[in-house]
Amino acid sequence: LPKFQNQGIGKRLIQTVCELVDKPIWLSTWELNHNAIAFYQRLGFEEVGELYFDLYGTKIRNVVLESQADKP
Repeated sequence: LPKFQNQGIGKRLIQTVCELVDKPIWLSTWELNHNAIAFYQRLGFEEVGELYFDLYGTKIRNVVLESQADKP
């Protein structure tokens, strides 16, 4: 929601998870959610794949992103 954006909450959450987990993190988001994709990319995630799901007969594409900061 817009009222929760630009407060650093999501960034701190993602950073904390990346610190606690000893391997790359994968996540997915709707391909047309450009704000979310840009947010994750600013945090070091890169697009590594795609997945699809069916929503009431409509095929929806999500992009899969992976954290890159902790890779050797």
